[in-house]
Amino acid sequence: MTSSNNTDRKEIDSDDFHLWQEAGKLVHISLPSVITQFNLYFIFSQSASTVGRMLGTAELAAFSLGSLVGNLTCLSVLVGALSALDTLLPRAYGQQHYRELGRLSLRAIVACCVLLAPALIALSQTDFMEFLFVQIGKQDATVATLAAQTWIPIFLWGVPANLLFRVGQRFLVAQHQPWPPTYASLVPTLLLHPFFLKGLIPLYGLSGSAYAIVLTQWSTLLLLILFMTLNPTHQPEPLPALFSLAYWQESLALEPLGQFLHLSVGGVVSLSEWWFWEIMCFTAGSFGVVALCAHTIAYNLIPLSFMIVLGTQIGLSVRMGTLLATQQIDHAKKLATWTMGVIACTGVVAGWVLHSLRRNIVLVFSKDPEVMEVTLAIWPKVCYYIFVLFIFGINSAILRTLGMQWQMAVVVFTSLWCFALPLVLYFAVYRGGGLDEQWAILPIVYTLMQVWLVFTYGTKDWKQQSAQIQRVRTEGESVTNEQSKLLAGIDC
Repeated sequence: MTSSNNTDRKEIDSDDFHLWQEAGKLVHISLPSVITQFNLYFIFSQSASTVGRMLGTAELAAFSLGSLVGNLTCLSVLVGALSALDTLLPRAYGQQHYRELGRLSLRAIVACCVLLAPALIALSQTDFMEFLFVQIGKQDATVATLAAQTWIPIFLWGVPANLLFRVGQRFLVAQHQPWPPTYASLVPTLLLHPFFLKGLIPLYGLSGSAYAIVLTQWSTLLLLILFMTLNPTHQPEPLPALFSLAYWQESLALEPLGQFLHLSVGGVVSLSEWWFWEIMCFTAGSFGVVALCAHTIAYNLIPLSFMIVLGTQIGLSVRMGTLLATQQIDHAKKLATWTMGVIACTGVVAGWVLHSLRRNIVLVFSKDPEVMEVTLAIWPKVCYYIFVLFIFGINSAILRTLGMQWQMAVVVFTSLWCFALPLVLYFAVYRGGGLDEQWAILPIVYTLMQVWLVFTYGTKDWKQQSAQIQRVRTEGESVTNEQSKLLAGIDC
């Protein structure tokens, strides 16, 4: 490892909280993570913009529907399942259990494969998906056919690359090595993907956008492997062990794999918010193609705006996990508080900028005057929602660091599925309020949900959890139960 890691270890042992030192460490992880997350998502916004300008409104709506259902269904499972890594990898690194980093990564791959299987099977059934879009989702028949028969089957070929890249990213970031994933994602996003789009869309139409995304995702993974091979900055212990049968047996032993799966499922359910957004897209589509296009513009803008928070989430999870593993509870709380304050201010600025540039942003996606009118009508609510989403991002990071995936799942599921969804169906659909009413309800429910989430982790005994981690660290459990030490204090 580099000398910076030795310095980092000394600073971890300090008793004093130094704001600027901790901010520097957080920025060191968060800044490249922001860039990486932006690159991973920007290929979809690039594709949406190109499809809208080169092909038309129906194809843009089909791209939105296909990417929403295909990408978010798979991505919600991936990110939710990998939240177990977000919890456990920083603890393993903080306690210097370096071989466990590799074991956890292998378990994550297996857990994701198990949890992704039902979604992949369903999405690959093109006739079933088309029926679902038209009969259940009430989508336009042409849009549904293009999405189900043309776009989604090609998109699925990129899922394995996305999975392996995200595991590798977390493996490196937990060791405070966030730059290799950033370098690996820059060239494909900024150079290769525009080239793929310009070459493939004229040849294959809407299918060309899916081909471009798949090629870009595999290029990103191959570049990451190349960086890790030619310039290894991570701990060396886990990777050579991958060629050992005993190491695989330890990694995939039933007890630790079952524990990991339990935490992963909690993470997936906590991200049912993403599934809720798919329902919101179906709802928007039921109001017509113009409403769906307006919702599509907001849908593509929100993930890009969220990149700042998502990168900060990663940095905060790593730093808090390391601090809790070394019993620096007050440091972890202060870091969480300062991060929340900074991100809240950033959310205010982001909302103001997006509102100021609203017309220019809409024109990037569509020049249709009807789409412009409908989008501008919901824009103030979209901007406020983005501010609330910034708060939600930090709340989520804190809960996952504490291993409270299941508690978060209860809050999210109750707020969105038991309250927001019935309200949207009644006021926006049944009473005819339309897209405007839908976007009036969403920010209110999300605001109340943040209050509940803060109460959930605010009443958690952080000191007790950290003490449990330290206590089991000295108990000398067997190698296959090493993960149990990292799970201490988590309500599994």
